[in-house]
Amino acid sequence: MSNDKKRSPTVISVSLKFMPTYDVLHELYPTAFDANNPVPLAVGIRQSIVAAGHKIPSSALNHFLYHWASKPAYRMSIIKGEFRINLDGSKGDDITRQDKDYARKEVDKTYKFFASKATENQKED
Repeated sequence: MSNDKKRSPTVISVSLKFMPTYDVLHELYPTAFDANNPVPLAVGIRQSIVAAGHKIPSSALNHFLYHWASKPAYRMSIIKGEFRINLDGSKGDDITRQDKDYARKEVDKTYKFFASKATENQKED
């Protein structure tokens, strides 16, 4: 079994502090921001949101997008995907090999971190 199949998160768990921003974005752009079906977002999505004139505070938007894009489920969507999604749900740019490699590296780093924490916790028991 490949690493992708052994550990393929499919849902993004949205922290409570990001829920207000998620709720607004999900309502406006349900295809782009769906915690149950994360998709690779178009490069420059933040600028597109700001240009659309939504009254989301800049810091809230920045923190939310960082949180969203750092989740393993989001990164797995890049690894498995072929193209990015624009705000309106249309096809954006193709996902490059470099994008996929970076996402894989970050997913592996996340799993190694949590595996080491689990090992530490077992040693303490």
